[in-house]
Amino acid sequence: MVSWWPTAEPLHPQPGEDDGEVKRFLLWSFDRGSIQYDVICALILAFIFLVPSSRFNDRPSYMRVSASDPEVRKTIENGNVVYTVKLPEATFWDDQLHRNIAEKSLQDYLKFPAVPITVKPIYKTTGMTIAYAMWVDEEKQ
Repeated sequence: MVSWWPTAEPLHPQPGEDDGEVKRFLLWSFDRGSIQYDVICALILAFIFLVPSSRFNDRPSYMRVSASDPEVRKTIENGNVVYTVKLPEATFWDDQLHRNIAEKSLQDYLKFPAVPITVKPIYKTTGMTIAYAMWVDEEKQ
């Protein structure tokens, strides 16, 4: 049956009508050089260069070392005791000599001969070694 009354088109799209564009945007199925492709690339570049790296907070607390920190700092990371031991001066090399200096500082701090289970160097943004993270099993001491 044909209706003689005019039907009004909805002012807002119905759910599911615009899903094709959203799917294409999420799957990035636009041709190179199209406006949509350029907009997506610009958004990615803006995110990379405009968001400060401090917003991501992706370093564990034992890896953060500032000038005002004490020489040895104790943190608990996932139930393990981690000591952050600052070196007297930054060095370009991560060698056994500097590890021994850090281990000696840790033993002086703890007042017993602690033997680290794991030792990881902590670097500045320039690549210089400024401290060591040392895992110590305090129960065995």
